[in-house]
Amino acid sequence: MVYDSLHKSIIHRHWEEAAAYLATQSGKEMTKDVFKEDLPLHMACDRRAPESIILALLEANRQAASFRGKNGFFPLHIAAQRNLPPSTIVSLIRAYPEALDKVNRENNQPRDYPQRNQISKEALLRPTACWIEDVEKEDYLGRVARRRTQLRQKMVKLQCAITISKERRERTQKQFNDLEKRLHTEVEIAKKDVEKDKKLDEIEKTFRARMESINERVGVLEKELKTPYTEEEVMMKSLMKRSYMQAVQRQYEKLMKRSDEVRQDLAVIRQDLVVMKEKRKAIRHRREPSPTCRLQDISEKENRDGNKTSDDDDFGVGIREVLHTRSITEGIEIL
Repeated sequence: MVYDSLHKSIIHRHWEEAAAYLATQSGKEMTKDVFKEDLPLHMACDRRAPESIILALLEANRQAASFRGKNGFFPLHIAAQRNLPPSTIVSLIRAYPEALDKVNRENNQPRDYPQRNQISKEALLRPTACWIEDVEKEDYLGRVARRRTQLRQKMVKLQCAITISKERRERTQKQFNDLEKRLHTEVEIAKKDVEKDKKLDEIEKTFRARMESINERVGVLEKELKTPYTEEEVMMKSLMKRSYMQAVQRQYEKLMKRSDEVRQDLAVIRQDLVVMKEKRKAIRHRREPSPTCRLQDISEKENRDGNKTSDDDDFGVGIREVLHTRSITEGIEIL
């Protein structure tokens, strides 16, 4: 037997205080405590508590409607005996319809107590099976409604999940596209790197081949440098160089002498050409001569033409010698 603050508030009819207790979790737990064989619901019905208090007690502990209290009374027996309002009696019947057929220690059912309210009387006289069917329907409809609510909530959650999934898919697709572009770029870069590596390998091979050739040449030169020359070989080389230079010097002096002679010959030829031109001009201005003179002039002309041809030949030869001398001189300068 537990006598706590909720029981005390109901016994002393402090309904506001009882409502405050029922609003707390500890107060709801107190509805399950028995005091003198009765639960707080039995005590509230016996003291004609307001309908709000009885409904709060039923909501906190619905099993209290099926609890047999002192003298075998169910809460419905007490409500029918005290002529509580019809809404309270109907709420108790719905909470436990089987209580209509239960008898207390006085061998009375709730239907046996006279009612001043016609609605309460009809509710008590209605068959128990009808109430059970109504309750089952209400429970079924309630379950359906709850299930429908749960399904709607689940649909809302699924819709939210689908929306989130679409957003994630779009982000993933975008990331995939970005990664594909990056991969394509990396592949292109890798191809270029491979080509560069090939070129570098070719350059390295060429460089190595050249370095090997250079090293071989350097080795040969080092061997030649390291090979000691005898005094005779050194003297022979110096003599060969000196003789070669002397021969070149003599050839050069000879060519220079020949070029001077050619220049002098050219000067003489030029003077002769000038004289011949003056003579031709003088002959043109003379009077026409006699046949005998003409024959002499012709013979003289032929002689002069012969001399001119020989002079021209000498002039061509001199020019060729000059050109030959110039080429030889340039060759010596290059050496």
